[in-house]
Amino acid sequence: MSRQWHTSEAQAARYADGSLPEADAWSLEKHLESCAGCASRVSAAVRATAAGPVLADVRSAVLASAVREVPVSRSARLLWAAGPAVRGAWSAALLVVAGAALLLGQFRGAPDVRTLLLALAPVVPVAGVALSYGPHADPLYELAASTPGGGLRLVLTRTAAVLA
Repeated sequence: MSRQWHTSEAQAARYADGSLPEADAWSLEKHLESCAGCASRVSAAVRATAAGPVLADVRSAVLASAVREVPVSRSARLLWAAGPAVRGAWSAALLVVAGAALLLGQFRGAPDVRTLLLALAPVVPVAGVALSYGPHADPLYELAASTPGGGLRLVLTRTAAVLA
């Protein structure tokens, strides 16, 4: 039987100012994924630091831009500019899928090809996502990999989002 714990005001303040030990901070971050009360407590503590006004400005700017209607052509340009990791992976994926379709068309009568396709099909999207967000393509790779929810779990979550 596991016991649910919650963060105190003092622990939230130590997390917000960066003085909470690293292992405790990781544990708290993992806990915040499933506890809205503690997430609110930590959020309030962060807003009380010097970063609070900056975060408020960023939040206002994001909310203001979300309210405005963005033309399709402009949003397409924003997506292209915002996702440099996705551009190369998307082009490569398009070529791989087209090449695989041509190859499978040539060998459609061979029974081993179907078995190979069924074995590799579930792995291909995971590999594509892992390459798209790897250390060579994602400027925030180290940050994402160091979080408690990083690693294989993050790759599988991103893959599920891509497939959805």
